[in-house]
Amino acid sequence: MDATNRDRKKTWKLQQRKLAQDAFPISDSLLESMFKAVDAKVEAMGCDHTLRFTESSGKKGTDLFSSLFP
Repeated sequence: MDATNRDRKKTWKLQQRKLAQDAFPISDSLLESMFKAVDAKVEAMGCDHTLRFTESSGKKGTDLFSSLFP
């Protein structure tokens, strides 16, 4: 693959990534806050292999869980 094709591929991949991010139902910051909340609960109470902590993290003004799992 020559340099021109490599640059075209890189550009295409960046465009695809941007399209995927724009199509995602929640913002990066909200997703990050959910993961932090779930991590803290798992660390404090242990993992019970359910979605309980994920579901409870979505009750702070937005229905995060239903956005991720319609």
